[in-house]
Amino acid sequence: MNHLSEEQLILHYYGEEEDGGGAERHLGECEACRALYGSLQRALNVVDSLPVPERDAEYAERVWKRIEH
Repeated sequence: MNHLSEEQLILHYYGEEEDGGGAERHLGECEACRALYGSLQRALNVVDSLPVPERDAEYAERVWKRIEH
């Protein structure tokens, strides 16, 4: 049995999987992937609950100056 990758599990979490529910079927059958998915869910739930910081009008210009070279 091939296990789901972390990327596949994250796409499943956000409802963006391309395989039409294959991840859900696999999670129903594979305890190892269910455990990994549970761990990812907990981490992503925390990340998703954090507030997005406000950015000032110069934010884009500062970022561009840091990465343009």
